[in-house]
Parts: sequence; C-alpha cells; structure tokens
Amino acid sequence: MMDKTIAGVGGVEVEGAAGERRQALERLRRSRRRTFYSIGEVCSMLGIKPHVLRYWETQFKELSPSKNRSGNRVYRADEIELIALIHRLVHEERYTVEGARKRIAEARADGRRRTESTDALRLTFLRSLDRELREVHELLDPASIERGAKPV
Repeated sequence: MMDKTIAGVGGVEVEGAAGERRQALERLRRSRRRTFYSIGEVCSMLGIKPHVLRYWETQFKELSPSKNRSGNRVYRADEIELIALIHRLVHEERYTVEGARKRIAEARADGRRRTESTDALRLTFLRSLDRELREVHELLDPASIERGAKPV
C-alpha cells in the first residue's frame, strides 16, 4: 500500500500513507451525509491497524460499531471522532488505555467529549496534510534537501 501513488495538491502526485490518510479524511469531511464507513476506511483515515481498533472496541464501551448485513463493522462519523480522540490520548499524549478511558469519562461528564473528539479528528487531518505538503515540497524542490534546509 505504501507504493500507491495518490493525486496531491495542484496535480502533483504524492506517494504513501500520508496521501491515503489525507484522501480518506477529506472524504469524511466532504461527505458528512454518508452514514457508515468500513473498518478499513477508518483505519486508513486515522493511520491505525484494524487489530488495534478491534481491541479498543473491547476497552471503550462508547465505541460499539454497528454491523452490516454481512456482519462487517461499520462506523458512524461520531464514532470516528471518538476513535481519533482515543488515538490522540493513547499514542500522542501517552495515556494508558485506562487513563484514556478516565479522561474520556471526565470529558463526557463536563460536556466536552464531543468537542475534544472533533478537535482530535481535525488535528489528525492537519498532521496528515502537513506530511503530504512536506512530501510535495521535497518533490518540487529536491535541492533544498541537498542544501541541508531544515523542514518547516
């Protein structure tokens, strides 16, 4: 999957997972009217593995996706936002699963869970966009790497 070429900004092609994540997040942002997303789409959007997501389902009672007629998990936009929050807490802020569970419960009690989840999804999107722009920059200006220019 890493060798897949994705259309990027201004017709420039960007390779790799960053382009795929950006594309998946952009689909989510644009198509809020779409109701369900597959586990593969969600994992692609957020850069996590399916087994990690299935584990989180066992650890966070709020994360309970429906299943379609075939028995496959399907996620709604609000569940994707919650997954982005869990990802941020566990992988970026280094909470344990138990600590993340407590933090989410506190945010829910204070009425902030929805806001924090939305912010986490936006942050994931912005980081993905930042990675893609860096890749585009390298493609457009390979000399900057040779000159030792530091990334922005």
